Amino acid sequence: MSRFAKFLLSSTILSCLPTAYANGNLGATAFKEVCAVCHGAKGEGTSAGPTQAPPIKGSAFVKSSSPDELKALIKFGRTGASKRFKEIPLGMPAQALSDAEMAAIIPYLQVELQK
Repeated sequence: MSRFAKFLLSSTILSCLPTAYANGNLGATAFKEVCAVCHGAKGEGTSAGPTQAPPIKGSAFVKSSSPDELKALIKFGRTGASKRFKEIPLGMPAQALSDAEMAAIIPYLQVELQK
């Protein structure tokens, strides 16, 4: 395949992807749009108001969970008896992320957000 053909193919593929994904920022974008409302812009958690949520940054649970465990938590949420933080009145609602967003957000939560 010629260099031009490779360039054309890669340009076509990248143009079909969301801008955030093409830039490698889909995990950060998904976090900002979906999670930060409750968990804070830097994952520090929130302690006041109706959107109280525990911190993600520094969370031993987030750092030690398998990707499948985090995927299930994000996809199905956690309410009632399954809640880890009983002092927070609301549970975590299920989130409807695309497969690409889910694949990007888990390493973002476990690595990038922990820095």
